[in-house]
Amino acid sequence: MKPILKNLNQILKTATPKKEVIDLLSKPVKGNLTDQTIKRLRKSQLLFGEKCGVIGIEGSWLFIRTEDGTLGWTPKENIDEVQEVFNVNLSPKSTVFETKKIDLREIKDFEGIPYVWGGRSSRGFDCSGFVQFVFKSFFDISLPKHSWDMRPYGTQVEINDLEPLDIIFLLKKNDAGKHIGIYLGEGKFIHAAKAKDGVNVEDFKEVLKRYDLVEARRLLK
Repeated sequence: MKPILKNLNQILKTATPKKEVIDLLSKPVKGNLTDQTIKRLRKSQLLFGEKCGVIGIEGSWLFIRTEDGTLGWTPKENIDEVQEVFNVNLSPKSTVFETKKIDLREIKDFEGIPYVWGGRSSRGFDCSGFVQFVFKSFFDISLPKHSWDMRPYGTQVEINDLEPLDIIFLLKKNDAGKHIGIYLGEGKFIHAAKAKDGVNVEDFKEVLKRYDLVEARRLLK
């Protein structure tokens, strides 16, 4: 069946997920949707209570845009139509936001949550999903889902001037894979890493043995 696709900025209808977490895939799937296929094609996730805009239809699949701007496919059965207006909802770029005081131990409490490619909930995170979750949950700052899309946010800081909650962008030494995490102060760094089986706190000096520094950004003052 030929997909019904409109202009990517034209919303056919607004919807919300029926489940606590639904996976957004890079393409619709014919036949059985296995866990292995989901893992291979997952781009991001839509969480219960969030809205999305439907911009395309292919058979029993919907092509949607999330509030953080991510595009992906999900089966029709996963979402309900709602009578609300949909808008991409991201915080302004190049802005430093007022800091709400938090105990950094609250962020460290996520240590041990498993790594899930495309994950952005406490069921499992990937590196950018974890950073997005922390800044939305603790500071109500809405960032894009994907790591390099976060680079225009905040202001750049020098590595010798790092402060707690600065975001650090990295490239893996052996394959230049993009990575992102949060500096906690006192030389500690928290991130969701596949090689470390999930969210973990490490000495930042040890992290730099595996990754090259790209830049650090400060979103909070």
